[in-house]
Amino acid sequence: MDYIATRRALHQIPELGFQEFETQAFLLDQIKKMPQENLEIQTWKTGILVKVSGYAPKRTIGYRTDIDGLPVKEETGYAFKSRHEGHMHACGHDFHMTIALGVLENLAKKPPADDVVMIFFSAG
Repeated sequence: MDYIATRRALHQIPELGFQEFETQAFLLDQIKKMPQENLEIQTWKTGILVKVSGYAPKRTIGYRTDIDGLPVKEETGYAFKSRHEGHMHACGHDFHMTIALGVLENLAKKPPADDVVMIFFSAG
């Protein structure tokens, strides 16, 4: 996964809480490119839960990332600025989602001993 391109793509599609339909679709597309043998994917509203089954689970570890943007007009001038007028990832959630995808990609390739649940959900 190209993490810079992923973060920039997410930066362009900020959506307010519980309206993250484009964001959810983007995340699901990225997750479906990962090895699926140890992944269980569930959606709820605009959120996503991904369980990574460990090889000798004794506990479950959770990792949560917010996926919503803010009602802020972007004035950065970036080539990858928001395509949604009046909304922006000014809060770092584009970075948080990219980090979570990177962690998930690594866990999908090399499952841990314990189960891990990755939670992509709105802060809204």
